[in-house]
Order: sequence, then C-alpha cells, then structure tokens
Amino acid sequence: ESSAVECYLSKSSNIYGAGAECCYDFEGQLITRGTGSGTDDRYRPIALAVQHFFDDTLPYLQCCMFSNDTENCQLYMHYRPPRRGSNTMGESGGTWGDPHFITLDGTSYTFNGYGEYTYLAISNDPRPSEMFQPSIQSHVFESQIRTMPLESTNVTVTKGFAAQSSHPESQPISITVSRRENLVMRRGNEVLEFEDNIHMLFFPEMTIERNPIDSNTIILSWTIGVTVQIKLVLTISPSTALVLNVAASVAET
Repeated sequence: ESSAVECYLSKSSNIYGAGAECCYDFEGQLITRGTGSGTDDRYRPIALAVQHFFDDTLPYLQCCMFSNDTENCQLYMHYRPPRRGSNTMGESGGTWGDPHFITLDGTSYTFNGYGEYTYLAISNDPRPSEMFQPSIQSHVFESQIRTMPLESTNVTVTKGFAAQSSHPESQPISITVSRRENLVMRRGNEVLEFEDNIHMLFFPEMTIERNPIDSNTIILSWTIGVTVQIKLVLTISPSTALVLNVAASVAET
C-alpha cells in the first residue's frame, strides 16, 4: 500500500505465537484504517513463517488485494481490525471519584481542585522532563479535564475532558457532562453521535470507539500512541450525579 512508508513487527509473540504489525505514513503517523494499516497476526512471521503465510498473508491477499468485491475486504477488516495503538503496552494513569489520580509514573494522590487543569501533555521540546512547562511549550499532544463540585458538597468530580494532537488535520475533541446530565461529545464544532450498530468513528488523527458491551465506556485512540478511556459513572453519594472516570495510556516508542 503506497500510504505505508514503514512497518514494524513485534519483537516477541504471546503464549499462542501471535504477533502484531504497525505501519506509518510519510508524516510518521500511525495508519489506523485502510489496507495500508498494520494488523494483528495470528502467527508472528519471523518465528512461524509458514503458518503466518497461510493464516495471515493469504487471507489478506484473497480478501483485499485479489478480490473486486469490497465487502470481502470490509469483512476482513472487521475480523482483523487495524492496529490503533490502544492495545499497545505502555505507561498508564488515570483519575476517578472525587477525584483521585495516578500519574504515568505510578504516583497517586487526591486533588479537590475546582476548574480546568492540564491532564496529559506530551512536549516535543528536547529539554529534560524536569523543565517541562505545559503552559508555554509546544506539544504533540495536550489534554485537559474540568472539575466541578457536587451539589451542596465540597467534593469535586470530573465533568469534562478535552484533547488535541499536533496532527495537521487534528481538531479538538471534547467529552462533557451537560447541565442536564447528558453526555455530549464534540470534534471541533461538530456534535458526534454513534448510530445504531456503529461502534467506531474514524478521523485522520484518531479513532473514537464505544465499547459494544458497555456503552458508557468510550475509547479515544490517537495515531501518535495515546489512548484515553472515558467511563461515564453515576454517583449516588454524597449526591446523585454523572461523572467521568478518565484513564490514559502512552505507548512505548
């Protein structure tokens, strides 16, 4: 596929001999859709070359390259979805409750601030991390959370999340709980909604996936290797309200 400039295979396989492939375009962005994207391999090709050909390569050629029926390739992509970075192991952290935090390096704390705060920012500045200043540096990724107090309490909870990557076609994405306690999802000025039986939305810089089993969980996966999982939770104590639990993972590079 002409859109793929470089592809990388996993260094090792799991206990079943499976592996993975990730492909990148000329801008260094992970390709997350189409025939140029990488995929999971039933057999890691370096270790099990013959099995890989018959179980991975041949089905792809028959369904997508040697067939004029686009439904065959769509069916292949359904069962062999592109690698989006969301299941790549890396550092992870999150926030939940009133709210509690775990940073990417494993530090945990509670912060009952009220307002908008930087949640995760990745700088392209070569200076050491201890000199990181998110308010003045340029970023390849930046996100914020909005915390608000629960009614008649001093407890604050997360009510909104917003993020944007440095991809040239990127637009800000936001997920918020409205005053009417509805979940509102936007990309730029467009309100996004999932149609019936559609669980994934594709954009140049990211994908948005609704968990088909738990519709209250949304997974945002950026091509730079950042994944954020947002879960809508109903609290009943000290008062009833919808809040966001936010988890983030950064893929190893």
